[in-house]
Amino acid sequence: METETIKEVIWSLSAIAAWSGLGISIRNNARTKDFNKTKLYLDLRSRYLTIRQNIPDYIFQKDEDIDIDDKAKSAIEQYWYQCFDEWFCTNKLDSVDKDKTDGYLALWDEYFKHAIQSSLKSKSMRRVLSYMIKGHVSFGRLRDEFEELLNQLWRDLDSSHHTIHDGFDT
Repeated sequence: METETIKEVIWSLSAIAAWSGLGISIRNNARTKDFNKTKLYLDLRSRYLTIRQNIPDYIFQKDEDIDIDDKAKSAIEQYWYQCFDEWFCTNKLDSVDKDKTDGYLALWDEYFKHAIQSSLKSKSMRRVLSYMIKGHVSFGRLRDEFEELLNQLWRDLDSSHHTIHDGFDT
């Protein structure tokens, strides 16, 4: 009988250890997910800040189409590539959590898409983007999907907008 009691105690302790391990694993997984989401945000934000330093402030005059020198144009192109990366990382990667409330999509919905909409208000920023989208540079096989997203963000600002190409014959 003593042997049976020892076996039951060992089994009970093993079950407790297994459940404790599972709980720790779940908690660590959640922390890792939060850490990875934070790291992605900070990495993308850091790249944005580096790029933004090379875009002259006058480019963001909303209603004016300003002549852009090659250096500024290059910085704006880098900015739109950055926007593509923000969209891709938060919406398309296999590890993207489809939960819009706290996953990678939340970064998109709460931050990145609004920042892009702000840039779309600049006619000069849109002119460079239109040039890029129309095939002068590549967003790979996702170009059409990215273009439609940008068009939707543009229409969301004002329903009279049709496409990001409005007013441009690039």
